[in-house]
Amino acid sequence: MDEPPAFRSSDFLLSVLGLAASRDLFRDTDEVMQRTAEMRQVLEHADEFPYDIDLDFDEHDVVAGYTTWSETYDDGTNPALLLEESITDPILAAAPRGRALDVACGTGRQVARLVALGYDARGIDLTPAMIERARARCPEAELVVGDWDDLPYEDASFDLVTSSLALCHATDVEPPVREMARVVRPGGWLVISDIHPTSTMLGGAAGFPSERMGHFPFVRNHTHALSDYFAAFVGAGLEVRGFDEGRFRSEFVPLLPSHLVFPDASQRAFAGMPMIVAWTVVKPRTHR
Repeated sequence: MDEPPAFRSSDFLLSVLGLAASRDLFRDTDEVMQRTAEMRQVLEHADEFPYDIDLDFDEHDVVAGYTTWSETYDDGTNPALLLEESITDPILAAAPRGRALDVACGTGRQVARLVALGYDARGIDLTPAMIERARARCPEAELVVGDWDDLPYEDASFDLVTSSLALCHATDVEPPVREMARVVRPGGWLVISDIHPTSTMLGGAAGFPSERMGHFPFVRNHTHALSDYFAAFVGAGLEVRGFDEGRFRSEFVPLLPSHLVFPDASQRAFAGMPMIVAWTVVKPRTHR
């Protein structure tokens, strides 16, 4: 049986050029023509560098992936974290004070923010390596390994529950939302940020660094429509008070591998694309 053809950098670059052309289709025909010329260039020189690099998209489950990524996850260069924090900083500043829980706390980035704001903060994450990092970062916080489908906390025990850039890894957002709603008190807030479904629908995944050229390890992101989140909140008896979106900034584009070959096309493809969604949700004092 013949081996399937290798997935190469040419295939990846063609997808980026196609996305850029699609975004410009009804607004700038000159840009579209430039993209098609670049596509022809790739096809005509597919066996030459930099179009001939074999690519290995290497999927990991959540625990394995984030165990590896824990060492560099929040090193200050992750654009999703930078954008998420710019959106949620004012939300957290206005949230009710008291006891807080960060669900899928990772390396403790969010827990540290909550402690700095004066919360009695807790954190839970499925990946032991992430919890180890979080404990080193936030020794004053109570941090445990656990699953968001079965939170080990009493009903109505937190004034604020947060979850940052994590629900995209759930196949269904309803069970974790239901559990977060259970442990927040009446009048308390949930602040939920996540990768925007526009990004996941266009192939966005939780990719993390590799030292090997062409190797792209990643954890899969599942696409959840905005209506899926809304339905989960309403189904858990919650009220949506706020909704914010963050768009991929131009200054982030040079971090993308396609920028090395086609910088203009990478800007046209990704700059301004919705990347982060953040929800502010309240549990009514008269809980349904």
